[in-house]
Amino acid sequence: MAISSRQWLMGLLSLVSVLALSIPAQAHLGHEHQDIPIDAPMEAVQSGGGQPNPFNPSRSSNGAIAGQVQLQLAAQPPLSGIIPAQQPVRLKLEAVDRQKTPIQQAQWQITLNTPPTNPWLTTDFPIVEGTTLLNAELKSAEDTLELETILPIRGAYRLQATATAPGMDAPVTQTFVLNVPENPVKYRNAATLAVILLLLGLVGGWVIARQPQKREDSQELAQSVRLLLSGAAVAAIVALLAVNLSAEQAAQSHAERSLNQNLSRTTAEVGSLKLEYLGDTIATVGKLADLSARLMDTRTNQPIQDVTFQLKAKDAEHGATVLAIAGKPNASGIFTWQQQFFDGAPHQIQIEALSPTSSKPVTLTQAIEVEGIAPPMSVRLKTLGYMTAIVAIGMAIGFGAGRMKRGSRRFKGFLKPNPGRF
Repeated sequence: MAISSRQWLMGLLSLVSVLALSIPAQAHLGHEHQDIPIDAPMEAVQSGGGQPNPFNPSRSSNGAIAGQVQLQLAAQPPLSGIIPAQQPVRLKLEAVDRQKTPIQQAQWQITLNTPPTNPWLTTDFPIVEGTTLLNAELKSAEDTLELETILPIRGAYRLQATATAPGMDAPVTQTFVLNVPENPVKYRNAATLAVILLLLGLVGGWVIARQPQKREDSQELAQSVRLLLSGAAVAAIVALLAVNLSAEQAAQSHAERSLNQNLSRTTAEVGSLKLEYLGDTIATVGKLADLSARLMDTRTNQPIQDVTFQLKAKDAEHGATVLAIAGKPNASGIFTWQQQFFDGAPHQIQIEALSPTSSKPVTLTQAIEVEGIAPPMSVRLKTLGYMTAIVAIGMAIGFGAGRMKRGSRRFKGFLKPNPGRF
């Protein structure tokens, strides 16, 4: 049984619609998280601008000339070698004077912003684009402030760091640009999909052009093809709307379940020390969650200032560490930070507090429920448009080649001698 042009068009458009619906929603699934190799090299990150350092010749208590302090950032492994959403990177910040001597007792304000939205090419996590990934005010436990994090998408991140220390007459601010390349596997998969769609279009165009038809039926067929294309486009848009609405309803029901769970804030005690988690228990992809903890002395009911906090935020499904930082509490004795969870999966926060008055650290684990957000409709429509364009180009080439082949056969038949003509 011969396959009609209508069947070819319907099959191709249905395939493109299914691919466009499934790829953005499943783009982030199946990631294999990696650890930072012990022997990974360290790379210095260049500053992308910042507040100029005011000049003041008076020396600070750190031995540094206030106003001539420079902030330095190093990444391990080099940013050009990491894979977004899979491989973590360790960032080391330090403030040094003109003699490259580290500044002691520095207090940091850091803000890590994700790359802006690309109007043409989306990423695996479109909701995360153009948002803040981390915002924290920390006191470095040592000369260097270290943090380990996973950068979820490709592009240019901007890390703004502000440092203050005793003896400095003004804060020092610098902005660093972290350029993260795309996963090479993404390019390979995109090229493979484009070739498949182009070949499907070529075959479809060739079959349509090679089908025999009567002259009086050509206009009717063209009208039918136009109606078929219009109907398929409307059906694809309706399907996209239905899938998007169902995803929104699923996300809403997920949020309602999270609210109904009402996760409690955990505490842990060792002797007279009590570690309390004070932050949010429910987070949303694309938004910062307010997180904090403190170590209390149950004898005086006062927070302990001389304590070092070690924090690890982990993806509960994959076991990957998405953030690891260490620092000291603020003047109120509270260790605070704002963090965005880019993956809509349950997370766990592990906090360890170590005080010089105790030989044993106090640790707790807090569960965080993360509400996922479905990709925007514009992303799905954009993907559908790209795929449809590739198929249309293939069909145009195949149709033209089929017409040329058919025309050449007719021309050869016309030139062939026919005794019946004379």
